[in-house]
Amino acid sequence: MNDTIVWTYPKRSLVSRFAAVAVRMVARPVIGMWARLPGLLWPFGALELFAAVLPAVRGVTRHPAKLPNCGGEWIVPESGRRSGVILYLHGGAFLVGGIRSHRRLVSRLVKATGVPALSLNYRQLPGSPASQSLADSLDGLKEIVASGVPVDQIVVVGDSAGAYLAVRTVLAAQRTGLGSPAGLGCLSPFFDPDPTFKLEMPNADKDPLFPPSALRTMWQQLLAAETDPTDLAGLREIVTVPSAVLAALPPVLIQVGAEEVLRPDSDCFAAYSSAAGGDVRLELYPGQVHVFHVAADILPEARIALSRMSAHITNCLAPARSVAA
Repeated sequence: MNDTIVWTYPKRSLVSRFAAVAVRMVARPVIGMWARLPGLLWPFGALELFAAVLPAVRGVTRHPAKLPNCGGEWIVPESGRRSGVILYLHGGAFLVGGIRSHRRLVSRLVKATGVPALSLNYRQLPGSPASQSLADSLDGLKEIVASGVPVDQIVVVGDSAGAYLAVRTVLAAQRTGLGSPAGLGCLSPFFDPDPTFKLEMPNADKDPLFPPSALRTMWQQLLAAETDPTDLAGLREIVTVPSAVLAALPPVLIQVGAEEVLRPDSDCFAAYSSAAGGDVRLELYPGQVHVFHVAADILPEARIALSRMSAHITNCLAPARSVAA
């Protein structure tokens, strides 16, 4: 049995305090309105449209990728390239976000590690259920393997709903015989779509981004979208598999805001995996909002977290040797 390794960032910057207030005042009311009126014609694609103005960081190049049922983007370092690949799965509650909204975050990981990344525009609600999001994510892993990269030289990273897909993608790869990737990185992960347990926590209504109603509505949307009983049952795969299955995952690094409403998912995942001997580390960042990593341009905590995630990625790929750019 292993003890969960928990590390807590010891500071909180002034700018992060302002960011939390801004998120509570601007973003939370909009999400709350969606939770009350999910049937309206919400412009889910607007975030990707506006995110087009956000460039990748300097020092990387980009080119499009085409998968069987979705598109994506390769981000490659211009120098200091290492072997191995990052498969990045964006978050957005299975509704919003994509390669544009997360391009800057992914490019930071690529530049810091020297490891190329494939970022996916997997299918999402309301047009596609989570089972199709998972199928696209697994296709992304297969695409990398087909390009000549061994599965054990791939690190799967995701944030929020993307972290959920990252874990389920690795579980599917192991279960189907594709093999086990080198590592997993989870940023503000969402592991259990059923919000019941999380909303029983004392501070469930304190999250600056998500009102409790949003978690309930998202769960209802996920349930309603699935038509196959097997896919429906699979929605809670991460929290229903035996702890030994979680322990068999490759090394996992989880980073989460200490007060996030989703934090119980991280605590439980780490505890169950560690109890069965799994290699999992949990990092807590006090006062940070959900997926604070996307604000690395202004938040020092985000830069620290991405630096530590980059170190995790390179450690997972340690056997890989540097290759010429």
